Amino acid sequence: MKKLNGNARNGTVDAFLSAILASYEESGVEDENLKKIFALIKSLQSGLSSAIKQERAASGLEEEDAARDEKFRALIKLLDGLTAIPVAEVSSAAKELFAIVSRYGAETTLKSYDEESSDIASLKSDLSKAELEEKIKALPGLSVLLSELWEAEDAFLKARKEAVKQKVSLPLSATSLKKQSLAFVNSCLLPYIESVCYVREDLKGLSKIIAENVERANAAAK
Repeated sequence: MKKLNGNARNGTVDAFLSAILASYEESGVEDENLKKIFALIKSLQSGLSSAIKQERAASGLEEEDAARDEKFRALIKLLDGLTAIPVAEVSSAAKELFAIVSRYGAETTLKSYDEESSDIASLKSDLSKAELEEKIKALPGLSVLLSELWEAEDAFLKARKEAVKQKVSLPLSATSLKKQSLAFVNSCLLPYIESVCYVREDLKGLSKIIAENVERANAAAK
């Protein structure tokens, strides 16, 4: 079984832990070692989730962050819808641009403040290429929505700069807890469930689900 990628984001690890906890609880498997392992995972997930929320609220940027999240999700939804328009010029342009935006995906809105800003800056650079200018203009509503997203990001960065001036410090505990979670999953949970499956047929279903969640989390980390 593959290990969880050490480059996984805080939000990705939080979602991964939540998913495997739910799968474990639904499985109804009886195993004293797994019971202890998942008790620790539950504690780690609770702490990580709380730390992520505190990080996002610490500098009073939640409102500005929510605004850019809304625009980012709207961008994905708009392009996805335009790919189905029965007009060759529109659908073709939409598919090309949707492929670019999909490199980042909706998970961008789950990342830390700095990671999300980095993604939005990279997306803006990708879409600023000369060969895409006419394609963007060809898609109804896209130019306006992109302008709104860039403006929302500028507003966020301005607020973030002001927060720094006021010496508002963002907690690092989320990253610390993420690292602890990664280490525990990779060194304890995954090796145990992989080995015990050889003698416990009833654990193979849960093992498969965990492996699928690892693959999903690792794909998001690339």
